Amino acid sequence: MKKLMNRRDLLKLMSISGAGASTPMDFLFANIVSQFLYQAQAEAAGTLTSRNYVNANLFGGPIRIQFDHWLRTNADDPPMAFNGLAGTAFTYNSSGQATGMEYRTYNYRGYQVPHLFSTFSSADQDAFLDQFLVVRGYGSGMDGHPFNNAIQTLSLAGAPSISGLFMDKSDKSFQGVQFPNRIGGFASQKSLSLNKLGSTGNPLNTLLQPIIKKASQNYSRDLRDRYSSTISAMRAQLRNIAADSKAGTIASQTMSDAYSMFTRGAPDITSWWTMNVASYTSVMEAAMRESAIPGITARHDNSGAISVVSDGSSKYRLSGLKGDWTFAVGVDLAQCRANMTLANFAEGLALAEYVLTNNLSTVAEIDIGSFDGVWQTPTAGAAQSIPQNKDQHTTGAYPIVLYQSLVFRGVIAALLRFKTQLQVAGKWDQTIVQITGDFGRTLRATEDGSDHGFNQMVSSIFSGVIKGGPYVVGNISTKGQNNLNVTQGYGVPIPGYNQKGIPSPIALTSTVYGLTDVDRNPWQNLAAPLVTLNTDGTLLLPYGKGKLVSGA
Repeated sequence: MKKLMNRRDLLKLMSISGAGASTPMDFLFANIVSQFLYQAQAEAAGTLTSRNYVNANLFGGPIRIQFDHWLRTNADDPPMAFNGLAGTAFTYNSSGQATGMEYRTYNYRGYQVPHLFSTFSSADQDAFLDQFLVVRGYGSGMDGHPFNNAIQTLSLAGAPSISGLFMDKSDKSFQGVQFPNRIGGFASQKSLSLNKLGSTGNPLNTLLQPIIKKASQNYSRDLRDRYSSTISAMRAQLRNIAADSKAGTIASQTMSDAYSMFTRGAPDITSWWTMNVASYTSVMEAAMRESAIPGITARHDNSGAISVVSDGSSKYRLSGLKGDWTFAVGVDLAQCRANMTLANFAEGLALAEYVLTNNLSTVAEIDIGSFDGVWQTPTAGAAQSIPQNKDQHTTGAYPIVLYQSLVFRGVIAALLRFKTQLQVAGKWDQTIVQITGDFGRTLRATEDGSDHGFNQMVSSIFSGVIKGGPYVVGNISTKGQNNLNVTQGYGVPIPGYNQKGIPSPIALTSTVYGLTDVDRNPWQNLAAPLVTLNTDGTLLLPYGKGKLVSGA
């Protein structure tokens, strides 16, 4: 292969550096064009990553048992010590009145998968679970929301964070973006910084505004003519590297992205943003508000609705940002979901889609957000819509089973749309989406709340890199933290692993490395990856499938 040409040399070759780039838009276009070619050469030489990383965060530590904190995953696992807060479906009587909760699963490719996934079509189940990995059974040994949130992405002083690992191997224009702003959890060995895009508004506009013309300006010249010399030079340089089939293939697959981005122009960036945020919102809310979800809002055979009617006890309490509320006697919780939504997630996915499909960034850190729009009737006063708190200390069992199931239906539906959008752009096979959060939850025996579970953490990955899923790694106990006799994800040692006791978050970051194409694992000596990636996309589990261990 020929010697790598850096981006400055490429700009010089194309005669568009300095005075040749007449506007900020021209310079950005030239920069991205040259970056495509440089990246093609660098990827072929192994000096850059070709993979993208999206971190979707659940700050506040909500209960995740309905979605990715899988408890009993194997048919031969011992029975779990059940608690209503770990419910994945309702039990009900012949009238359809909810009588309690159960940890309901179904067998999918040898795994006992939480009931929630069975409420999707077979095609959607396959599309999601085939590319899904759950990492559980690790812990920090220390309490605190911000600390535990950050340590799962930045697990070792002196090493990069997961985002930093990708960004240090990236040459994209923006390298990494974050919306909304979050505290901590990032480090780069090259002293790079994330582009933090605020907490509200249009983050894409914030990102691009300094370097693009205002949307009201007239793009009168045809872009094919405007950038014809640039595109011609780009093609000439592509011919220079075409002899190296790997670099030539990479460049050919990506160089058209620059032109397609700029043919939209600045005015279309705004319309694109509005349309795509609305599309993500629509898909997400339709999944959350669906009227007939077996085991959650409808009977398993869909012969009628399930009524979840409050008796005024603490099991019907919901913790909101405006305080803790108990549904009044006689209120059906299932009727209070009609306006449910998720804050920030649609915007975050739209941002991630844009920067990844337009080759602007390798990393996007986004937020799944708290759910909102639930009409609660408190024990006194008028009904009102209350934004919900992820820190679910005082949320009872019935609301958790209902509303967290609905929330994670929205998350799954939105992620499936994200996958489809990236597949169209040819980016999904190289994209890793990781769902992180603060910690798991200790489930109170009274089923009326939970506490911090800093030794029962979980993270999951949905990725086009993975095939043949689902996969679960990490062992957990039938008992909970502090010997509570409740199965809730408490970590236990993994036989033969190079960490003694409950694995630390370093095991998580090292495991994520196992899905990358980065050439050095900075965590290997302290914690080996719990998965390794085969050439066909299937995963090898060197320490076996995750198990539920009796009495550990």
